[in-house]
Amino acid sequence: MGYVPVLLDLENLRILFVGAGRQAANKMRHFVENGALVRIVSPTLNEGIRPYLDAGRVQWVARQYRPDDLDHMQVVMACTDNAKVNRQVVQEAKDKGILAGNISFEGPRNLQMMAYTKQQSLIVGVSTKGQAPLLSPAILQDISSSMNPKWPRVISWVHRFRQEIAGATSFTERSEMWKQLKTFPFQAWLASIDDQDWNDDEWETNLRRALDRWQE
Repeated sequence: MGYVPVLLDLENLRILFVGAGRQAANKMRHFVENGALVRIVSPTLNEGIRPYLDAGRVQWVARQYRPDDLDHMQVVMACTDNAKVNRQVVQEAKDKGILAGNISFEGPRNLQMMAYTKQQSLIVGVSTKGQAPLLSPAILQDISSSMNPKWPRVISWVHRFRQEIAGATSFTERSEMWKQLKTFPFQAWLASIDDQDWNDDEWETNLRRALDRWQE
């Protein structure tokens, strides 16, 4: 399986959930809360989905799945308790060029969700490629607990620096500046500082000083 982790912009993405049990409810909230347009096809509905339905944030078609439910969809999640139905949904989706996830252990699927955590602009995700998904949250917690919580501040500064040089330098100059910035020991610098609740201006001042000293 040749999986590559990617970020998917969910805003207004048309997503079909076939099945509406507990696992569907757990997965669906990530899509709805990030702006996806979710339709559910299922004879029954998990109570965890009911608030989204009552708020008009999802559509529910109360019946069994039909192949034409895939029309105009961009992603489908096969979440029934019937592996045969899930296989059918995935295969029909793949035939139409639609990305398809599948909660059945044996698959098939060409889309997998990851356990993840977000801190402002920083997203850290973990996947076991479907082999041991119950371990993903524990591994993610292990990684997150050892990660410096100031990384989002560095990201914000680099973003501002990127915007600053974009309109003020030539392509050659930008390339050289990025090449130098990539080799700066950010991790060691973060470990060495006591930021004492610096504001954005103080972060920028101290980072620029560190960069200047490093380049001397």
